[in-house]
Amino acid sequence: MENQNINREEEIKAIDEINNRIWQLRGAPQSDFDAITIGKDALKRSLTLNYTFGIGQGTLNLGMGSFILDNNFALAIKQMNEALNIFKSLDNKKWVANTLLTIALINNTSGKRDDALYNALRGINY
Repeated sequence: MENQNINREEEIKAIDEINNRIWQLRGAPQSDFDAITIGKDALKRSLTLNYTFGIGQGTLNLGMGSFILDNNFALAIKQMNEALNIFKSLDNKKWVANTLLTIALINNTSGKRDDALYNALRGINY
């Protein structure tokens, strides 16, 4: 049982490192790091472990990739709203705010100024 806990902790640490690196990239491609493939793998591992925070971060990161790399606004917003709901369920104020502000940036970039302002103010107030 103790070995399972250690392995789970190591796996969570690895997932967090991947998600943090992808978050720092903000979806920008790097030749030595396939963020989409690695991010999907981290999300799959989070789902297997039922690691809710990792699922939230992985989903948010995929949303960034959907918008920046695939230019898929609808999918990006869907994924980010899924992440937002996860962070709200965890009462993680930092990541609720990060997600709202990211949604605001994407709305602004997509010309949806009212939605951008609404989400930015919600993010700032959170």
